[in-house]
Amino acid sequence: MKKIKPIKPSLKLGYVYSDQNSACAKKVTPQPPIPWQSHSSTKKNKMKNTVVLIILALFTACQSESKPKPTAGTQVTVKDSVTPPVLPKEKSVPTKPKDEYSLKTKSGKGFIITQTPKAGKMQYTISGVGFRSEMSIEAEGRGRIQEVLMGDIDKNGFEEIYIISAEEGAPLITAYSSYSDKSFGEIHVYEATKSLLKEHQGKDKVYIENGRLLRSFPIYKDGKAIGKRTLSYSLTEGETSYQLKPRLQKK
Repeated sequence: MKKIKPIKPSLKLGYVYSDQNSACAKKVTPQPPIPWQSHSSTKKNKMKNTVVLIILALFTACQSESKPKPTAGTQVTVKDSVTPPVLPKEKSVPTKPKDEYSLKTKSGKGFIITQTPKAGKMQYTISGVGFRSEMSIEAEGRGRIQEVLMGDIDKNGFEEIYIISAEEGAPLITAYSSYSDKSFGEIHVYEATKSLLKEHQGKDKVYIENGRLLRSFPIYKDGKAIGKRTLSYSLTEGETSYQLKPRLQKK
């Protein structure tokens, strides 16, 4: 096998290799170094990478400091910027009189009741939400509304609303019923008879309990309270409208 040994490099021509048994000599010129592999270029790239890392670290630190951190015992809640108004899910029993009441039935229908003074009297406006026939009823109110109750007194699957107002110290009931959730109309409310109100001197309370509309008040004798009387209202369907009648509740 022939051996090839290198000859001293030439500064201009590069390395020259010679075959011991050949008069010919081969000249090999080395390729110039690749720019990005040069020592100076590598050093510059390292400096650039270091500067970029420092900038990223400072930016991340600023972002973390700008975000508020919750303190111990504080719950952070994120809310949407726009929240559509919704009606309450259950019946509303306000503690103080107000001018607008919103209620939502179990079937998803809604009632909005407002009161406004007009010519020295109160004007009621009852608007239905979600019914087939979008409608509202305006009626002359009997005193200022104290509260609004909702319940299915006749247990037909559709809830009614009962507007409780006060006039001269006595409670007044104005009621509306749903007609199979297609529309709604006013309920004819019968007044309590004198016999039912015997020994009545006020301090009435109207409420719904166990699916019944009740009205209770203390009874007096010789100026002293001697007990309590409770009236229970029954709701029945009449020829033209529903009818609400009071009767003495049995003990």
